[in-house]
Amino acid sequence: MPEVVEAISKAKEGEILGPVQSKLGYHVLKIEKWFSIELNQAVREQIMDSLFQVWLQNMKNSSG
Repeated sequence: MPEVVEAISKAKEGEILGPVQSKLGYHVLKIEKWFSIELNQAVREQIMDSLFQVWLQNMKNSSG
């Protein structure tokens, strides 16, 4: 989604962007963390999975 890439290309950590329109609809984006380009894809996926699990747990805790 080039619209999303363009929107986040100049964003800083902690910044909230949006709404950003793409062919899939509108998006509100938050830049949680920028990762060094030197990280390989496997490490990036592990980090993203860890962050997602923390977010998911926070969502479960706040809804119940």
